[in-house]
Amino acid sequence: RYGARELPLVGTLAAGLSTAMIPAFSRDWNGSLEQLKIRINRLLLWLYPPIILLIIFAPLAYVWVFTRAFIESSFIFQIYLLLIASQLIIVQPIILAKGKERWLVDAAIGELITNLFLSLVLGFFFGIAGIAWATVIAFLYEKVYLIIRIKRNFGVGMLSYYPRWGILMTILLVLFYILSYQLNDIW
Repeated sequence: RYGARELPLVGTLAAGLSTAMIPAFSRDWNGSLEQLKIRINRLLLWLYPPIILLIIFAPLAYVWVFTRAFIESSFIFQIYLLLIASQLIIVQPIILAKGKERWLVDAAIGELITNLFLSLVLGFFFGIAGIAWATVIAFLYEKVYLIIRIKRNFGVGMLSYYPRWGILMTILLVLFYILSYQLNDIW
C-alpha cells in the first residue's frame, strides 16, 4: 500500500548530466560553470512543470492507474516528488574537478545520519509521511552542505551554476504541494 517512491527519471537525468559534465570541468572551469547552468536550466524547464502537475493530481492518478486502496500511497509519492529540488542542484562535477571527492563522502555520511535520525523522530510523530519528509530534508541537507563547501573553498556561489529561476520554481513547487495537501481532503 505504501510502495510509493520518487520519480526515478529525475535522478537518472541528474546523474547523467553530472557525469557528462565532469570532463568539461577538468578542461574549462569557468565555461563549464555556465554550461552546467544552461543544462540544469533545460532540465528545470522539462521536469518542473510535469512534477508540479503530478503533485497536484497524484491522488487522482493513483485511483485511475491502481485502485482507491492505493490513494494513501499517492500522498507519500507527493512528498517524494519534492526531492526534485535537491536532485537538480548538481554540484558533483564541480567537486570532482577540484579533487575534493572526500566532500561527497562526508555529505553522504551526513545525509545518512540526518535521514536516520529524522526518520526515527518524524516517523514516531507522523508515521510513514514523517519518514518520507526525513528523506526530503536529508537530501536537502546534503546539497546545502556541498553548496556551502563550494562557496567557502572555491568562491563559487550557487547562482554561478544554478539558474535563479530554479529557486523560484522550487518555491512554486512547495506552494503547489501545500495546495495539493489541502486538496487531498477532497480526493
